[in-house]
Parts: sequence; structure tokens; C-alpha cells
Amino acid sequence: GIFTIPEYLEYRYSVAARTLMALLMMVIYIFVALAAVLYSGALALQQIFDLELVTGIWLIGILAGAYTIYGGLKAVVWSDLIQGIALLLGGALITVLALDAVGGWDAFVANSSDKLHTVLPWNHPEMPWLAVFVGGLWIPNLFYWGLNQFITQRTLGAKSLKEGQNGIFLAAGIKLIIPHDHRFSRNHGSAVIRRTDRPGRRGVARKSVG
Repeated sequence: GIFTIPEYLEYRYSVAARTLMALLMMVIYIFVALAAVLYSGALALQQIFDLELVTGIWLIGILAGAYTIYGGLKAVVWSDLIQGIALLLGGALITVLALDAVGGWDAFVANSSDKLHTVLPWNHPEMPWLAVFVGGLWIPNLFYWGLNQFITQRTLGAKSLKEGQNGIFLAAGIKLIIPHDHRFSRNHGSAVIRRTDRPGRRGVARKSVG
């Protein structure tokens, strides 16, 4: 079977196409995706456990490499499942706590109604809908769902075509939550800061942000 996009390009076109795609993806993952993941993870460990940044980077890299080499794709898929569930449950918990902190859903909408629009006017100075839906939205999504190794390798490694298709539909459904969750989380944070900055309240939220 075929398990990677470069492998498919070799069967479909040539070894040169496979080599070029593999080199480009390695450069992108090493210097962009992997660097950001290691740094952000080490930064979280530094804030929580007061661990040195370089030590945290090495720790995350060694642990991730060890279970990937030992368990292969199956270990990676199981870790993705556990982490995905943790992220979804954590996001749901934060949403509930944030709504409670700002005074409920009605208070949140009243304070953030001008920031809850996903589709903005075509002449908006920062994010016009024309640029989003015609250009900016499709290019990264076509890459993510069609060429990104995070998606394609897990799909091509499924036990059957049916399971691969079901996995893609499940991932796409969860993916639809992200834009709304991001917008709600950002506005929740702003609302909490405004609420704690009122006279007679401690500015705990602003201190923690700074």
C-alpha cells in the first residue's frame, strides 16, 4: 500500500517528484512546524514546572521520538486520540468557566457582540470576506487535507477504505469547531479582563496576561 504523499508521487510521476516533495516537506516541518511545537511545548513546561527552555525542548523531542520509534504509526495515532480528547474537554471546561466569570451567555454576547461575526464586509480593513473565501481560506485547507502528512499518513494507514473515510469525516467535523472556539476564547479573555478591571475588583486577569 501507499502510506505517504511522496510515495504516491513516485508511483504517479517519478522518483524526482518524490524526492522534491520529500525535501520540501522536511524543510517545512523541521524549520516551521516542529520548531514551533518544540518551542511552545518547552515554554509551557517552563511556565508550569520552571524548567529550562532548552531542557524542555530536548525532553519533548526525546520522548516524542522514543514512543514514535518504538510504537510506530499506531503509537502516534493513539497519542493523537488521547491528546485530542484532552484538548476538546479542556476547551469545553474553559468555555464553561469563562462564561461563568463574565456573568453568563447573555452578558458575554452583550460585551462582545461586535466581535462575533465570522463573515466581515468585503471592504473590511483587516479581514474582508472576499480575501478569506476566495484566496486565504482555500489554499491552506487544500494543502492541509490533501498534502499534509498529519492527515494523509493516518488516512492511508487505516485498516480499510471505509475506516479511512470515517476518520477524515470525524477530523473534518472537529476542525469546524476550531474557528468558533478560537473566536469565543479570544472574546472570553477580553470580557474577563474588562470585568476584573472594573472598580472594586482585583485585576487578576490582567496581571496573569502580562
